Amino acid sequence: MLIKKVAEIEKEYEAKFSRGKVDLNALVKERKKTINKLQKLEIGAVKQEDVLDYADEMQLELMSDDNGAIIIMDGNDLDMFVNLINEDYIESKITGKRYEIKSKKLLGEPEGEPPRG
Repeated sequence: MLIKKVAEIEKEYEAKFSRGKVDLNALVKERKKTINKLQKLEIGAVKQEDVLDYADEMQLELMSDDNGAIIIMDGNDLDMFVNLINEDYIESKITGKRYEIKSKKLLGEPEGEPPRG
């Protein structure tokens, strides 16, 4: 399953690795937390351009080249990339603070009028 997920990522996203010495498979194998997250991830829900915009909006140091390919230098960059495509960063509408989400529960669509509408 992991090999399939890595192949899906490679098909969906353009990424470059530092000095050509590493590839996505090699980096993923070293990151247990990332492996677990990848197994549950819906690949393609967040597009390449959206990943880069999201990283900029959240002021994360995800690098890209002139052609928009995501540059992954190490395991930390890989974790950040996977967190971005999994939408694991949010900014509070109340305080403006930025958070990395460790766990999520999808809320259903609200029904009816707001309680204090």
